[in-house]
Amino acid sequence: MLLYHYILKDISGYTHIIETDETNRDEELLPLLDFDLPDEDKLKIVDLIEQDISIVGMNCSDTVKAYILEGKPSLNNFDKILTNYAKEGEKTKEEIKKLAVERYEDIFNGNLPVPNVLLQSIIDSPDVTKEIKSMLLAAALPSLTKEQCIKYISQLKLEKDFSRLIDDDVVIKRSKKFRVKNTQTNKYLLRAYAEKGWIPGFEEDKNDPLKLEIIKKRGTPPSKTNSPAFLG
Repeated sequence: MLLYHYILKDISGYTHIIETDETNRDEELLPLLDFDLPDEDKLKIVDLIEQDISIVGMNCSDTVKAYILEGKPSLNNFDKILTNYAKEGEKTKEEIKKLAVERYEDIFNGNLPVPNVLLQSIIDSPDVTKEIKSMLLAAALPSLTKEQCIKYISQLKLEKDFSRLIDDDVVIKRSKKFRVKNTQTNKYLLRAYAEKGWIPGFEEDKNDPLKLEIIKKRGTPPSKTNSPAFLG
């Protein structure tokens, strides 16, 4: 702590010394980001740090956190970064959203959380593809209600059967067959439906391999043999 006392008395002089020193000083520099320093100084410190930096639990302004996420983000605790989205400032939120879009496959494959407010922000973004939005919807499904899911399906203009499958207000025949296009994204969505227990399972349509078929029977619990995996 005595070292930091002298460093903080002349932070500009210290950063100048570090700039001309090839020694890795990350262990000295990282704790400085939690001190009460002007953003200008903290941004200089971030530039001098060589390793990636975690913003989780960090005592920094919205400007500094966003700067870190833009250039040197540590994603070892990406789940916490995503979870804390709603608590962050606008600049940091924008960078978190960019990371979520860039790393949507990591989020889906790693079962990372996608908060409702983050998902809505991504779906509202005109520069994000429908495929990425749909994949992040599939990733977010564990925490969504049927009503929320139906809302997002409508906003994304997905095939109507995705809504009809889970809309309890829709009256259907017990033998009704549902079909959607046989795409990888649709498989991900249906697998997420099955894992939620919303459908028993699905398979490629035997009469049309370009379609995926789901047989929805009201009042019938999901079969242990065909849920939640893709059949076939």
